[in-house]
Amino acid sequence: MASAEDVQKKLAQFQENVNKKALIDWVRITTQPTQEETRQTIRGLYKYTHGSPFSWPVPAGNQGGLLAIRARITYDFWKFFMQDGRKNLYEYNNTNGTDIKISREKTITLEDQERLGLYIRKMIKDEYRRNNKKCVEVTLKKSLLKIGDNQPVKPAIAAILLDIDIDPWSGLPLDQLLSEKEKESLQKGEIKRGSLVLPDIQLKKSVHTNQELSVEHSEEKENDEQDRPSTSKKRTSDHDEDEPVQKKRLVQ
Repeated sequence: MASAEDVQKKLAQFQENVNKKALIDWVRITTQPTQEETRQTIRGLYKYTHGSPFSWPVPAGNQGGLLAIRARITYDFWKFFMQDGRKNLYEYNNTNGTDIKISREKTITLEDQERLGLYIRKMIKDEYRRNNKKCVEVTLKKSLLKIGDNQPVKPAIAAILLDIDIDPWSGLPLDQLLSEKEKESLQKGEIKRGSLVLPDIQLKKSVHTNQELSVEHSEEKENDEQDRPSTSKKRTSDHDEDEPVQKKRLVQ
């Protein structure tokens, strides 16, 4: 029988998957702060001729003085946007001096993973600038961070490999951005803290260790083992543990 901790993990993972599917056809649009400008922009901007690109538009607050709108899109429009609409948007922004953006909505875990990637990228570039050195190429694409010639990795993994201090970052704790498999790899030493070294600069190091970062994972496993019922047979004899138990002779 699965432990309560295992059940809780499965429910959390299930909820994360449900959230991803629920948000897959929703986007966030940041645009001019007036509703009339927004309508005019959306009407002619994307040059989309296969019906309405958006439905269920709702206000989503303000971001940097710009109006944010959350809207539902069709799969056909998203394909069009990735092929042609994004280029149209780029040209429109350049021509009109605007800063309209459209991006897929994400769960808080995915959103913070991407925010962490941007945070690390800025940290690296700032440090190279302070040292008057040429920065290695740092790109964030499809929520994966590529640093120099290294393989793209999740930003949370990059933070561990670089062994950098992310305490000033205001997102989710690092261990909440790691999968169970990644936590186990960290604990086993398969993911090595500080193994990624950048040339010419020294980033501020984290004060944490692999053991500290994975301690929650270790404690969860220990608690699971303690919660499991013992499989050893209970002694049914009233004899002392050190006293040999006599076998009864069967009578014919």
